[in-house]
Amino acid sequence: MRRLLYTWILFAPSLAPGALCGQNISLTKLLSLQKASLISIQDYVETGSWKLKGTTSLKEVDSSIFQLRVRHFLDSLALNLKKEGNPNTLLFQTQLLENTKFDAPAWIEYLSQVDTKLNATTLFTNSITITLPKFYLFSTIALQLKNYDKHTFSHSLRFSFGDLETFRSIINEIGILQIPEKDSYVMYNAPLITRVYKLNDQVINLTTMNAYTTSYSLEIYSRSDYDYLHSAEQDLKGKVDFIH
Repeated sequence: MRRLLYTWILFAPSLAPGALCGQNISLTKLLSLQKASLISIQDYVETGSWKLKGTTSLKEVDSSIFQLRVRHFLDSLALNLKKEGNPNTLLFQTQLLENTKFDAPAWIEYLSQVDTKLNATTLFTNSITITLPKFYLFSTIALQLKNYDKHTFSHSLRFSFGDLETFRSIINEIGILQIPEKDSYVMYNAPLITRVYKLNDQVINLTTMNAYTTSYSLEIYSRSDYDYLHSAEQDLKGKVDFIH
């Protein structure tokens, strides 16, 4: 019974796959775009029914998310940069210091030009967010993960939406991918329920936020980035349910 329950949670039957309601977008397209260049993503988004909301700089993120730990690390690195040691590490640290610009964007957000009607009184504006590689590099520094200088990060995409019909359509598309049960699990962190699906080289996160108005997000990462940044995920006892 438990197995059947969580199989339903991950692969609930629903609508036929295709473009998501009211948007020129689909799970298949997002998976393709995550592997494309940033220019290709920008071209696709800006020729669709989306408008630029704005960018969030690394400086803004550094204050609100990293809590200045990244800045302190870089300041310390600049003051104590050693000329001896592994040449590759030294080269990376030198490039990190030279290329760090806190006015560079951490992520770019686009809003739908057409609101989604959730009910008689509520409208929801769908959005697409592009998270840039340097944000993930700074995340590893803030998290004090090892070997960050040996990892090359990719950008990720997040599609945020508010209607249940679109959620069901995405679930159906995921089911068609026939992802093995061993590569699928559910994480609980109230008010969030996150369904994780691991492909060979990408990871799909489908999150439900159970607030006053339920909303959803679909995130696509490279698998190497996700596994590196979320290595502790499987240690969340009582908060992760695996499908076996």
